[in-house]
Amino acid sequence: HEALGVMEAFIEVDTSEIWDVGPSVSTVHLSYWLPSNTLEGERVPVIAIISPYFSYGQPGDESSPTNVVSAGRGEFIFDNFVPQGYAFAQVSVFGTELSTGCFDYRGLGEGLGIHHAVEWLGTQEWSNGNVCLYGKSYEGATQWEAAAMGSEYLNFIFRISVNRDLHPLLY
Repeated sequence: HEALGVMEAFIEVDTSEIWDVGPSVSTVHLSYWLPSNTLEGERVPVIAIISPYFSYGQPGDESSPTNVVSAGRGEFIFDNFVPQGYAFAQVSVFGTELSTGCFDYRGLGEGLGIHHAVEWLGTQEWSNGNVCLYGKSYEGATQWEAAAMGSEYLNFIFRISVNRDLHPLLY
């Protein structure tokens, strides 16, 4: 299969009960690629990377946005799994790239945004309801946040070199 062109989604999330000071509605932004077999109506599994590092850094040196597959993040998945019939998505957490709201490092807000992205990916007409999250370091930690929210669509997580304890990481 070949990948169809990049598509994007903006998912509105009720954040009115999350932050004392912050927006009552926030938006999760994601970009995704479907394999060509979805044109025939086939439903496919999804592999996603959830990160704060899309379009991150100083102008001219920043990382790629969600709608660009980069070697440092999703290129391996894109090159090896989309041809096998998987969809691929890149999701930015609240307060990063084109996602609105407050950046909430491993907080309830971040977990809620991640949960809504997983739910959205699992319920699309082209999705077979099986979502896998992939990533290393921070992107591996977002998978724990997704698992803690208990989505029926999150069926597999593939973590690489993730920090399991927040205290040593920060202190």
